[in-house]
Amino acid sequence: MRRLDRRGDTIVEVLIAIVVVSVILTGAFVSARRSQSGIRQTQERVEALKVAEGQMERIRVAAKSGAGAAVYTTPHTFCVAGNDNAKVSAGTLPQLSTDNFANVSVHPAECSSTPTGVTFHTVTQLDPSDNTFTVTTRWDGVGGIGKQEVQLFARIHP
Repeated sequence: MRRLDRRGDTIVEVLIAIVVVSVILTGAFVSARRSQSGIRQTQERVEALKVAEGQMERIRVAAKSGAGAAVYTTPHTFCVAGNDNAKVSAGTLPQLSTDNFANVSVHPAECSSTPTGVTFHTVTQLDPSDNTFTVTTRWDGVGGIGKQEVQLFARIHP
């Protein structure tokens, strides 16, 4: 009970004010952290799409060039690497959840790129029945979100 001739706040009032301010600041921090994580995931996905689009463009260039037949021959799992558009064989892609990015038979070094600090592994699969190319780019998401992938599909005739 408070006496009328006393001035100032009681310790209980001060503690309640500290708790209220702490709850508000914690909520703001959690909200900002989630937003930052979402922005980072979006950046990774956009970068992966750029890598996949680059691979698709290399395939289109190789298909239209004099060496175009090379992209339509076996093996049907590959990547087109470097400025010389060299075809590099790759192993069949496993399920995303079981993929081991360190397995160089599936993910050759020539098929990996690190444009922004995240390593993107790109493999192209060809369905020879209709000349459909599937470019798959996979990466380990930052922040413990696990393995991620994007896929692009294109039908390119020789």
